Amino acid sequence: MTPIESPQPDVPQPDVPWAGASPQEPAPRRSPWRRRGAMAAAVAAVATAVAVQPSFGSGGGAEPAAGGSAPESGPEMIEALTALLPAGLEVTDVEAEGSSGTEEPYVWLSADDGVPGDGLGMGLSLSRSSTEDWRADAGCAQWGEEAEDGMSCTRSELADGSILSLITWEYTAEDREPLDDAATAGDGGSGAAEETVPGGYEEPGEWPEPAVSQGWEVVLESPGGPEFENPGMRSARFSLYRDFTDEADAEGYEPPLSLDAMAGIIQEPVWQDVFRALDEKYGEPEEWVEEPTSRIPSAALGETFRALAPQGLEITGAGSPEDGLGWTSLLVDDGRGAVQVEITSWEPWQEAEGDWADESAHEYEYESEGAAEYGDAGEWIVEDCEEEETADGTWVTVCTFGPWEDDPSTSWTAGVHYPDGASLDISVLNAPDWESGPVRDDSPLTPEQLKKLVMADEWRQLFAEHSAS
Repeated sequence: MTPIESPQPDVPQPDVPWAGASPQEPAPRRSPWRRRGAMAAAVAAVATAVAVQPSFGSGGGAEPAAGGSAPESGPEMIEALTALLPAGLEVTDVEAEGSSGTEEPYVWLSADDGVPGDGLGMGLSLSRSSTEDWRADAGCAQWGEEAEDGMSCTRSELADGSILSLITWEYTAEDREPLDDAATAGDGGSGAAEETVPGGYEEPGEWPEPAVSQGWEVVLESPGGPEFENPGMRSARFSLYRDFTDEADAEGYEPPLSLDAMAGIIQEPVWQDVFRALDEKYGEPEEWVEEPTSRIPSAALGETFRALAPQGLEITGAGSPEDGLGWTSLLVDDGRGAVQVEITSWEPWQEAEGDWADESAHEYEYESEGAAEYGDAGEWIVEDCEEEETADGTWVTVCTFGPWEDDPSTSWTAGVHYPDGASLDISVLNAPDWESGPVRDDSPLTPEQLKKLVMADEWRQLFAEHSAS
C-alpha cells in the first residue's frame, strides 16, 4: 500500500476552522480539572451581509493594497481574500487581523452557501516558524504514513520548490471526542479555550450538535526570508469548514470552492507580500519557548512539598530542570509503589484583574457532587469532587479523575485559588510517569492530606517571594 501522508488534526473548531481543539487526555504538566485561559484580543473588523465580487484576472488574484504595499490591517486582509472568492458568495460574518497587529495574520469568515445550518466557515492564516530543516516539517509526513478513516492528504512539490498539501476530512457525531469550549463558544474565535465541564458541554454525555462535519484545507509551505541566518518556514493555510445537522445534507455536498481553486488562492502573490512585511516588521522568526506559569523556581516547589509532606514518605527525583520555573515533578512512595506527584503554580491572571475576584471558584473548576460520567463510553469519570471557600475568599477544590473504561489510570488533584487570581495544584498519578502504566490503585496521599498540603500558607509565601511584578 502506498503511504498516504495524512495529518491527524484535533477535532476542528467551528468558529476558527484552522485552529484545532485541545487534546482530551489530561496534559502531563497540567491538572485536568483546572479551567485556565487567557483572552486573546483578536477582533479587528466585523462585517455582515457583504456581497463578494471577485476579481479573477488572467493572472488571478487580488491587486496589492493601495500604494503597492502588502495588506497590513484586518480590513485590508479581508479585502485581499474576498476579492478572490467566487462571484455572488454572500459573506455573513468576518473577523481578521493583519501584520500591523500580529505576527500571525488571519482572516475568518462565514458565508451563506444555501444549505441549512450556520453556514460555511472559511479561514486563511499565515505563520512563520523557526526550524533548521523546513522540508522535514512540511507536508503531511509528520502526521503519519496512512490516513485515518474519513481523511485524505496529498502532497506535491511546486516548480519553485515550495510544498503544497491538499487535505480533506469528515467526522460524524460518533467519530468525535468531546470538545472543549473553544469548539462550542459562540465568540467567533476571539477567546482561548476555557473548560467549564469535561468535554465543554453543559450536560454529561452530550455530543456535538452537528451530525456530520466536513473540512477542506490547502497548505502552502516554503522557506522563510533568505536574508535571515535561520530563514525558518512560511506556512499559508486556507480552510473551509461545514457542519451539517442532517446527514442527508452532507451527502454529495460540494463547497463553493474546489481544492484546486483553494490552492490557487493560497498561491496568490499577495500572501508572500504579507510574509515579506512580517519579516521586515518582526525580524527572524524565533523558536517558540513555553512561558512559565509562574516565577517560582521548580526547586522551591519541591523543597516546600518535602517540608510539608506527611512523615513516612520517600520523596525522590525531580522531573523538571533544576532551573525550571512554575512546575516540578517528584516521585513519592509510601512503601506500596512510587508514583508521580506534580506541583504546578500559576501567577495571577493579569488580563482578568478586576473581574477575577467576582467569579466563584465553581466557575473555574468542574462542578460535581458524587460520581459523574461523561460520554457514552465513560471517557471521563470524576468522583468525590469537593469544593470549599475559606473566610478570606480562597477556594480549595479536591477531585479524583479516572479510572477510564479502557485505562486504569487515576489522578487525585487538590488545588487552591487565591483571591488575587494566583493558584496552585498538587496532582498525584497512580503511575511513575504519564508514559507508564499504573503501579497501584490508590494514592500515597489521601484526599484529606492533599487538601491540607495545598492549603498550607507556605505556598502563598512562595508567590509573594517570587512575584513577577
